[in-house]
Amino acid sequence: RARGNDELVGRVAELERLVRELGGAARTERLEQAYSMKAEEQRQAEQAGVKKRRKQKSSRRGRVTTQDKLDRAEVVLPSTAAGSSS
Repeated sequence: RARGNDELVGRVAELERLVRELGGAARTERLEQAYSMKAEEQRQAEQAGVKKRRKQKSSRRGRVTTQDKLDRAEVVLPSTAAGSSS
């Protein structure tokens, strides 16, 4: 346990030293205009020429009753042995 703890303390000290060395180098420069505003303007420019399609609403909504299904079903009758003579 003590050896593992010593390794962690050494690692923390090393990382703190790196933070001090890189202190100002890791910062990013401030932009004049907010990034989101610039991105929003680009999105609007791209969308200017594109017309948005609307999804068509289905006329049927909700559950289809069994009777409606039967009414729409195609009647298929098996051929009878007597009717077909080969």
